[in-house]
Amino acid sequence: MMNIETIAPCINYYTDVYDASLFIQLIEEESSKSWPRLEWERSRTGTGQVTVTNDYRSSLSMNLSPIMVDSELIEMNDVREEFVSVWKKIDECVHDYRRCYDLFLTQHEQMSVLKYEDGAEYKAHWDAGGPEDRVRTLSMVAYFNDDY
Repeated sequence: MMNIETIAPCINYYTDVYDASLFIQLIEEESSKSWPRLEWERSRTGTGQVTVTNDYRSSLSMNLSPIMVDSELIEMNDVREEFVSVWKKIDECVHDYRRCYDLFLTQHEQMSVLKYEDGAEYKAHWDAGGPEDRVRTLSMVAYFNDDY
């Protein structure tokens, strides 16, 4: 059962939303294939630049778009189904938050998964940079494990 705690003004903390262990297992299996549809790559900044070790982000990133774009790939069906289950639960949290704060949102950025290996970090940063960036109304982080 999902628990919700407001820890500061406009900051809600949702726990026990979904057990994503099967999803993690499936994307790791797919990424380890010799010709994977999903791959880990160095994370990028908001400008699209690959980050370097002295940058604020030293994680790996996986774009999840191929799961939905290549919907006819039968070998991806189990990953896609698990992703849809994860997305539905995340969407419940977003809708709850929107309801709490009367937000009207019309779009979202692509979904990706970040992986932090030993020593990787995400330093303090702003979610929106220069004037060419979109104005961000809502930022969300979903942890798929307890050992972050």
